[in-house]
Amino acid sequence: MTGDSTLTSLSCEGTITVNSYETTADTSGATASSNWSDYAVDRSESL
Repeated sequence: MTGDSTLTSLSCEGTITVNSYETTADTSGATASSNWSDYAVDRSESL
């Protein structure tokens, strides 16, 4: 969320309600995304 977004409701079901939102975002300060494979783990046999 940014200062341009207003969170008005968040329920246990994961529903988010907003009054307004912007279709663009300033991501100039964001770092580069890592590869998802950097975080992958092997599935346990017990699952």
